[in-house]
Amino acid sequence: MEVLEVQVRSCEATMGRRYRSFFIKKLEQHLHDQRLEVPHLIFDLFDTPFELFTDNDRRIYEERVKGQALFHIFSDMLIEIYERIEADRAGWETAANFLDDTPMKVCALHTLARIEELEDLPDEEDYTAMVDELKSLSRVKVTPVEQKYNVRRYDDKKGHWWNREKTG
Repeated sequence: MEVLEVQVRSCEATMGRRYRSFFIKKLEQHLHDQRLEVPHLIFDLFDTPFELFTDNDRRIYEERVKGQALFHIFSDMLIEIYERIEADRAGWETAANFLDDTPMKVCALHTLARIEELEDLPDEEDYTAMVDELKSLSRVKVTPVEQKYNVRRYDDKKGHWWNREKTG
């Protein structure tokens, strides 16, 4: 946890200067390692508080971040980063809560929720037991077609057969 706290403190804002959050710095580094480029405008947007969004920022957020699923892509990358730096939940949550209400804060906290979901998934051994159980269900004896009853749907317009008046 101390390593994460030191890295968070190194990302703290200095007076009057724009800064990048811990998560954005890690994402930039991760993308650079994979030789992928994302415009700095997107990273700036992720560190901009929602209350300071301009109309242009809102448009870019809706079209590029939500529209192109960058939010989920970044969340997946943050999961990889979380595992690579062997972060702990408390430190990650502290670093996320340190941020203003920004898209990056939402993304980092969403990442924690997804990590928790992934940890709750059954192990591979449990999957094999489930697969075996499903295979046994497929061997259930099915009634042959010739032994099935031919049943007609009830038609409200015609009424019940036992209430029908006899004609003819």
